[in-house]
Amino acid sequence: MKTFVRIAYCILGFEYSELFQLTKICFGNSPTNALSAIILNMVSDNLENLNRYISLDEAIRDDALSKEEELPAFHGFMKDSEHSVLFIAREGGGIASTSWRETPLSREATAALRFKEGDFVLFLPGEPFIVKAEDEMSRITMRVLGGQNAS
Repeated sequence: MKTFVRIAYCILGFEYSELFQLTKICFGNSPTNALSAIILNMVSDNLENLNRYISLDEAIRDDALSKEEELPAFHGFMKDSEHSVLFIAREGGGIASTSWRETPLSREATAALRFKEGDFVLFLPGEPFIVKAEDEMSRITMRVLGGQNAS
């Protein structure tokens, strides 16, 4: 819950009471489940808004869009314990998924989302991730950010 409240304060500027009401509106009368679903340490937004997330990892500020590489082939969940990992849909779109942080050998997806051209997905340090292009026409890039400031 602390992670989500921190994200909400830093990015959205919500007070806890507003946040509680927002989760009730979006997810019904089960805000606890909503908060657990949101605390995934996987953030997706439009690339134009990337600078809003600097408070999650200062390395976003330091040329986050340089030194990108093409999307690697995934054969299971990957994890970088020390760095945030940024994926950007340059053309087409993709699907990003995360798994249990507490059970590293799990192959179960705990959340997945679609992102489209011009969007990014940011995984914070230690979060398992898989990102796949939606089709062969899609182009997604990956960037490992500098340091671990997201704890």
